[in-house]
Amino acid sequence: MMQIKINNNPVQIDNPNLLSVLEALQIPTQGLAIAINQAVIPGSQWPATSLSESDELTLIRATRGG
Repeated sequence: MMQIKINNNPVQIDNPNLLSVLEALQIPTQGLAIAINQAVIPGSQWPATSLSESDELTLIRATRGG
């Protein structure tokens, strides 16, 4: 088990795979942008992206408005 931060909140995870973490936490991926340690990760790379202890994820959801 390791600890990461998601939007400044500490989270314990079992699996270091980014997509698996999103699924385990039931975070919808539609309209979602993710940065790990301030580097944006394209959605196409999420299945192959591994997380490390103390990584900081920033999740940003696109919204509609005007």
